[in-house]
Amino acid sequence: MDDPNYAKFVSLVLASSLFIVVYLFFRKYQENIEESLKKVFKDEEFARSVIKYVKYFILLFGVLWVMSILGFQLMLEERILYIKRELIRFPSIFIGLITKLILALFILWIGLKISTRSTKVLEKPIFEIVRTRLVATTLLRAIRYGIILFTVGIAMYALGFRGVLTSLAAGIGIASVVVGVAAGPIIMSFLSGMFILGDKPFEIGDFIEVPSLNIIGEVVDVGMRITKIKSTRGNLVVVPNNEIIKTNIINYKKEFPYVKIVKKVQISYDSDIEKAKEVILNVLKSDKDVCEGEVYYGGEKIDIGPKVFVLEFADSGINIEFWFWIKGYDELKEREVASRVQERIFKKFKESGIVIPYPHRVIISK
Repeated sequence: MDDPNYAKFVSLVLASSLFIVVYLFFRKYQENIEESLKKVFKDEEFARSVIKYVKYFILLFGVLWVMSILGFQLMLEERILYIKRELIRFPSIFIGLITKLILALFILWIGLKISTRSTKVLEKPIFEIVRTRLVATTLLRAIRYGIILFTVGIAMYALGFRGVLTSLAAGIGIASVVVGVAAGPIIMSFLSGMFILGDKPFEIGDFIEVPSLNIIGEVVDVGMRITKIKSTRGNLVVVPNNEIIKTNIINYKKEFPYVKIVKKVQISYDSDIEKAKEVILNVLKSDKDVCEGEVYYGGEKIDIGPKVFVLEFADSGINIEFWFWIKGYDELKEREVASRVQERIFKKFKESGIVIPYPHRVIISK
């Protein structure tokens, strides 16, 4: 029973059989697993990535496991002779193997009971901490699978596969490095999603602004990897959570009834900048749908009056940016007000002698 060659032989048979069974099982139910991941995480791309990396992990782990057991020490002829010799000894070692197998199964049964009981006991405390059902469920599953994996390790140790456990640890370490490098952005977005769902800087229905990404709109979905925002322009913007988590967010909440509109116009270098700013400001203040003054929301004072800025000096002229707020999240109203305001600015510019430049070429004939 303590013969190292015997341990290698049994380990090789069990490892190869287990690897083949696991891989075939995964291939058979791959589509079902992918559909389940899509339902849980609401992210098709993330589900496909998980399936791909799990498949790579199984293949890599199987190869490393078998290679570590073989050890490249015995030639094929020696292995054939060894197998014949062990078959003769088989009846004497069968009882010991069955005893170890029963012990391992008992350990697995205890581990499954502990994992099930632990998730029931920890469910309420974890939910009270994270306050999000999806995050709580994910953490509980991680705890349960961690206990099961630890129990499997103890069972393998009881069977005498100490070398296999060492190979398993090495294989997991290598695979973790490979997967970590290849799937780094996905993992970061996934972890960021857990932070967002746990800390709740915003929720579905909130009206938020992400200045660094130039996004403002209503949050329509918060997933584990991405957040979907319906912008004030009517577009559905999909943003990776790791981009959101590292920037500042202005949350106006869904009760905040105002929408900020940002527009730009360019004037020529010969035009009067102050006059142009005055014209834009007068047009905005005279429009019936453009808001003015200050409002209080959440204990803070917010200025929703129109504003005009000199943005930059471009190749063909001076870019001016202007902001104004309207009441309500109506996309059609936003476009109508923006169109009306810009038409009036164009007419007032003409009346005031302010020129809007346009690209043109000067041809010099010789």
